[in-house]
Amino acid sequence: MEIDHIDINIAFLNPPLKETICLQLLELRKLFEQVFPELIGMEDAYLLLNKALYGLKQALREWFFIVKQFFNELNLKPSNSDLNLFIGEGVSILLFVDDMLIVGARKQVDIIKFKILKQWDGKDLGPAEVFVGFQIERDRANRTLKIH
Repeated sequence: MEIDHIDINIAFLNPPLKETICLQLLELRKLFEQVFPELIGMEDAYLLLNKALYGLKQALREWFFIVKQFFNELNLKPSNSDLNLFIGEGVSILLFVDDMLIVGARKQVDIIKFKILKQWDGKDLGPAEVFVGFQIERDRANRTLKIH
């Protein structure tokens, strides 16, 4: 079994928002007035968000929903014990925010990584060495795997 790591870039900026969310300009007003002079003097100017932003309460939820939908299209189903663990034919993926730990035979891992990185911009970090603060130490010669 192989254990590879993928990190999705700007994950929270991928999902569209279902709710109408407006952003008050406040500290950004001067910057926006330079780019959009028509805003000068408009006290009630707001930005309408089309996609999630980091720090937005809906961002993580919306990201999870589009990941879950995409994984479903790849025939990866959430585990009954952990909804962030997706299990498919010969491969499993553990999702933690924008990091993915992919476990399986090399061929299946490479196929899934290709499909994920085709869907979203990300980094293939190769064989996992650190994941969510856990160090993964593998000794193939002695057939051992240590997580600490």
